[in-house]
Amino acid sequence: MAGLVAGSVILLGAPPAAAFAKPDKDVCANLLAPHDLNFGKGEKTTPLSDAVVAAVSSYKAAHDLFAADRPTAAQLADSAAHQARKEEMFRKGEIKRAAVPCAGFSTNASGQISWMYHYGQVTNYFCGPAVVSMFSATVPGSSPYNLDQWTVANYMGTPGAGGTSWSMETNGLNNFVGIPDFGWSFYGMAWLSDPPTQQQRTTFYNNLVSDVGVSSPIAGLAWEVPYGPHLVGHPVSQEIGHWIEIGGYNTSPSQVWYADPATTVWSSVPAYSWFDMNTMGVILGGAGYIW
Repeated sequence: MAGLVAGSVILLGAPPAAAFAKPDKDVCANLLAPHDLNFGKGEKTTPLSDAVVAAVSSYKAAHDLFAADRPTAAQLADSAAHQARKEEMFRKGEIKRAAVPCAGFSTNASGQISWMYHYGQVTNYFCGPAVVSMFSATVPGSSPYNLDQWTVANYMGTPGAGGTSWSMETNGLNNFVGIPDFGWSFYGMAWLSDPPTQQQRTTFYNNLVSDVGVSSPIAGLAWEVPYGPHLVGHPVSQEIGHWIEIGGYNTSPSQVWYADPATTVWSSVPAYSWFDMNTMGVILGGAGYIW
């Protein structure tokens, strides 16, 4: 569904000395119902065995879904620079929380963007454009509600039936959301090894906490292998590459909360789900996320 092809990342230089999400739209108009906020929260999850994790890694090594979109050394350096820049800005308090009056919250133990928007993808390969549209409605600022997915796809160059590469998705998020709402290219890709290292898992968690704290989700690039772990409602017999919107986390139990645009592809998919954090790491392994 992601169907990745190679592309380049647009970098607009160093961010300003301070960046503020602008509370231009009334995101509280989408304050979610308890079911959407809590579906699956607190459910006990059986940890993946070492054998399952090894089998997933073996399959991914032999069937590299994203082989055409592996980052170059220069792109990896850009990703590392983005990571360091955002971490430093968060440490200095230069990226600040939007003034949102409704019930979104973020602490070290749990956080959730309680108005996070969901849109179903309008074609079976538009998960990338759908996630950009979902971000656009969710992040406080001038980015619009109901951003047309075809407009997003045309800007990013999403190929027919080919999906959206990580670099296309990063450019789309920055063009439609990062620059309008934060004033700079707020979003950058973070690749994860397969399976992710403990340091990568820790960084993923810290990055999610940081972005949810300023009312922004992160975009996860899921890579699901046949009969391995799958997102809620996805057909387990299929290999799937898929963009999702992650906008919450919990440490007891360890979970992430996400919105899935594939509700228009499979009727079994809920709009919002809580999901085991370690299993999500395995699913994102060999791909990554944009934060």
